[in-house]
Amino acid sequence: MDYASYFRQCLDCLSDRSQESHRKLESRVNSGLRLELSFNLRLLESVRNANYIFELKPVAVERIDLLESRLRDQEEEMEQLRGQVDLSDRAFLYAESAVWTASTLQWKPLASDKFILAADSTSITFRIPGLYAIA
Repeated sequence: MDYASYFRQCLDCLSDRSQESHRKLESRVNSGLRLELSFNLRLLESVRNANYIFELKPVAVERIDLLESRLRDQEEEMEQLRGQVDLSDRAFLYAESAVWTASTLQWKPLASDKFILAADSTSITFRIPGLYAIA
């Protein structure tokens, strides 16, 4: 069942319509709001009515402004970091192990100048800095 589409249908319907879904927004004494959503769930030959009630409390605008500012700063920083990433410097390595020796992998020779195989073939050194995904 796609609950998100049911919620969307509730929010999009006219408030005076009482078919498959309806919504009601009412003001509360404590200066909050109450949102009631209701819709019918149909599965095979049965129908279930789902009712949700959300008590909406007021939030200080300053807190929202602060969050928006932080989010904007993070987005700007992400754009700067994306600009620093040079995709042409991406390095891919496919390495195979030759044998297991005393619980240590022995790697086959590498065909890459961006990675170095140790003399004993038990470790690989990455020559370029960055973030690596190893699988």
